[in-house]
Amino acid sequence: MKPNPGSYVLAACYLIIWGGLALFVVPKYQGIFHTMLKGEPLPKLTQWVLTGAPWSLLLAAIALALLVLGKDRMKRRPPNWLFISILVLGFWLVVCGLFLPIIQIRHMLQS
Repeated sequence: MKPNPGSYVLAACYLIIWGGLALFVVPKYQGIFHTMLKGEPLPKLTQWVLTGAPWSLLLAAIALALLVLGKDRMKRRPPNWLFISILVLGFWLVVCGLFLPIIQIRHMLQS
């Protein structure tokens, strides 16, 4: 059985959103935090996003995109809302990790 068109769209969303975060957004923020914080410690979530997330996010995007395309061949298919929830949760965690130091920078500039 061929994957349905919705599976192709969902797989493309994983590759575009998580792949874009991993390849373009996270490295740019890494440079910004390095120059603006000048040795200040980063929150744990931000440290995880900047050190482990780029490659793990890219690998997870590829694996989940393949899983989404392969799920239509399974007898008991996982629902699409599960994959959409994983997509949104991963995006939310990375965005939160990237914006936590901005709050810290704002407090530094105000004082």
